[in-house]
Amino acid sequence: IAHEINNSLQPVKGRVEFRRWDESVRNYFQVQVGSSAVIHLWDYPRDEWADSDVVRADAIHVTADHPVTVYGLNYMRASTDGYLALPTSMLGTNYMVLSYRNSPVWYDTNFVAGGTLFGVVAPEADTLITITPTINAGARAAGEPYAVLLQQGETYRLIDEESFDGDFTGTTISSDKPVAVFGGHRAALVPMGYAAADHMIEQLPPLEMWGREFITMPLATRTRGDTFRFLARTNGTRVAVNGMVVATLDRGQFREITLVQPSQILS
Repeated sequence: IAHEINNSLQPVKGRVEFRRWDESVRNYFQVQVGSSAVIHLWDYPRDEWADSDVVRADAIHVTADHPVTVYGLNYMRASTDGYLALPTSMLGTNYMVLSYRNSPVWYDTNFVAGGTLFGVVAPEADTLITITPTINAGARAAGEPYAVLLQQGETYRLIDEESFDGDFTGTTISSDKPVAVFGGHRAALVPMGYAAADHMIEQLPPLEMWGREFITMPLATRTRGDTFRFLARTNGTRVAVNGMVVATLDRGQFREITLVQPSQILS
């Protein structure tokens, strides 16, 4: 989406660069101020995205000659989600993952809505990343930090498909150069107990961009409220909703509640 360019009627010009399979792709776009341009990257599922604990050169690089807003959308039939992409100037070196949990054992022992996940993208070469996961995932142990080295345009993701109640929320990620971090779930049940699993994805802000006051508005047509999570950066964090304290959290802990009305959240 293009923003105003000094009252000019000239279109914003830019390009989108990425790798599709083993091929480097570069798409150019022009977009008028106040309008949007859609760039299709893939028109079919990519099974390799299911790979966990691997490094791939599949970052998407968007540049423009004037400021634009970028929104990423993953479309699949009956399971679609999107996110607001943060510009590189907003990236940082310290993050805490906000994801969602896998289904619990009591839900259905023959079916696990698994896929709690996070991903990291490196805009610069030789970026050293240290990750401390909150749960076991493959060869990675909960609470044990490990390092990953990424080159420019490379990505790393960790996915837990199998553990009941598995949740990467609270996982810490630090790096020696700014990185982009994403959190979500491949097929989450929100709230738990409803038999409809959907993809979730969001780009996460670095810790220094977190805040203490928020205003929420219910989603239109929603009849049973919206699910919120409050994740704490520091010990002894008190969270109040509409003037009532609902949680006291230590670092990495979270509280999940349902809100049915416009709310003020303070911490």
